Amino acid sequence: MPKKYNTPNVYETEIDISEITTPAGTSTGAITAPFPKGPVNRPVLVTSDKQFVEKFGEPAVSGSDLIYGYGAYAALEFLKESDALYVVRAAVASEDFFAANGISTEVTATTIAAIGASAGPVPDKADLIYAIDNTVMPATTDMIVGAISPGDWGNDIAITVESLTSASDWLFQYDDLPVGVSPSAVETSAMTIARRVFKVSVFTKSSSDSWTDFKVDKVGTSALSIVPIESFYGTLRVQLDGNNQQLFIKDVINGNSNYIYVDVNSNATVFEQTYNPIVKTSANEVLGIDERALISLTGGVAVPKTGLGTYYSQWEYLTDKQNYDINIVIIPDYSTTVKQQVVQNVVGSRKDCIAVAQVGSYANNTLESVLNAEKYGYTDPSYIALYAGWDKVYDKYNSRNVFLPKSIFGAALMARTDDVANVWDAPAGMSRGIIPSSEQNKLFDFSEIGQLYDRNINTSRLIRGVGHVMWGQKTAQMKKSALDRINVRRLLLFIRKSMEEALLPYVLDVNNTAKTRLRIWSNLDAFLATIQAEGGLLKYEVVCNESNNPAQVIDSNQLNVDVYVQPVKTVEFISLQTIVTKTGVNFEEVRVR
Repeated sequence: MPKKYNTPNVYETEIDISEITTPAGTSTGAITAPFPKGPVNRPVLVTSDKQFVEKFGEPAVSGSDLIYGYGAYAALEFLKESDALYVVRAAVASEDFFAANGISTEVTATTIAAIGASAGPVPDKADLIYAIDNTVMPATTDMIVGAISPGDWGNDIAITVESLTSASDWLFQYDDLPVGVSPSAVETSAMTIARRVFKVSVFTKSSSDSWTDFKVDKVGTSALSIVPIESFYGTLRVQLDGNNQQLFIKDVINGNSNYIYVDVNSNATVFEQTYNPIVKTSANEVLGIDERALISLTGGVAVPKTGLGTYYSQWEYLTDKQNYDINIVIIPDYSTTVKQQVVQNVVGSRKDCIAVAQVGSYANNTLESVLNAEKYGYTDPSYIALYAGWDKVYDKYNSRNVFLPKSIFGAALMARTDDVANVWDAPAGMSRGIIPSSEQNKLFDFSEIGQLYDRNINTSRLIRGVGHVMWGQKTAQMKKSALDRINVRRLLLFIRKSMEEALLPYVLDVNNTAKTRLRIWSNLDAFLATIQAEGGLLKYEVVCNESNNPAQVIDSNQLNVDVYVQPVKTVEFISLQTIVTKTGVNFEEVRVR
């Protein structure tokens, strides 16, 4: 329809039809397992092994036993090859996990300390974290403080709470003063907003020390001194400072502290103090201006606690494909088929990632026992890859060797392949599949590797002078099709996710016309042509025209796009023939192929 103009002129407009399909990421992993510390029931994106150790702890051992299983090892191996891993710390591990791995300790309880009273935590499902927000506090309790990491980790945390002195640095940072309060008024006003502000400081110690050995700002004693690692200023009520920044202590600390989070009683009295540190009376002394009381967060224990969910339920946090863009899901321990099916249901419902799983425990060191350990029964088997065998690697954190499930390296090799090659290349073989292993719990021979492969179970092969090399790349799909190979499954995941993201901007933004269909065809055709040119596809075709968008489809507010692809196939079997002939024979005459 022509536009209406009333003044002769040149009216310029710009129309952007240069959309392109951006390749989706392919190496973002996801794992859930018990860990020594860290927030629970909440996916946390970790980008390096250093960050993982800071947030969730090093692999923990007790004598020759692993305390928390193989989760930390799996995360650290994956982060050697990728810079993106969603980690969910499980609140409770399933009984079969502990039984299979010989583990007797479970970390579930949350450390809680209270200012005025103690209270226990309950799960906060709304925020997907194990929070203290729903704790019922006595009327006499103004604020409770908890460690962000459930378990006994919080026993090595203490806090101090103090009111401000007239010489407090905070009071003389004019921009931080409450609105309408001048520096001079702070010391003279009997009722000033500034007097509602208090300071929370956080301290840590080693687990071998006792809090009774430490004092804060103690003068004239031989007690060990300690300095805060974090400090926060806040109020017990909603209050803005001079920069319109919130001073409410819950908003100041929660999400900003690396050690604690707090909740405030809605019935708490307004905090109005004179400029002296809060004092605390103990059995032995009254603490004055030269000594602040350390309030330790005691009570965290490494024992099961009921009502906190199950190890299986942790995977539910990763079913949301809109919020958590993942490609490789890691089951970090020997798992029963039931557990593998639970995870397979997650990736099967998402249909944008692949899971790796271990077949057989460390004790399964014969071909027969490994085959008997896998019962199958997956509804979407092409979304799961199975691995057998255990690899000995060096644990630098505990200065010892440890056998790890081969599935851990199956996931890491997928990320390595994405880094050094393409998503449609096999995560196996001598170029990309070398495992940093010094020994196997079972060194499968050539025939046994073939029998495992017939059952769609991948394992490694020892090649002298090279090392242990992943020697298979099948999915769990027993039906013979292109989707029984990992490289094809991952190629299709990559193509589908990229095209879905490319088509999303068209929803509710365009009409189903020939022009729109041509734009979509051009966009996707260019994307697939690039993959074909780089060796990912043999052939492809994009259909988006009147042939698959008749009037009935258009009237239903739909638009159909059909994409046909012929994936490349990886060379896995080479037949080599050497034909010996008599002297003078013409090779063309005796050629057998």
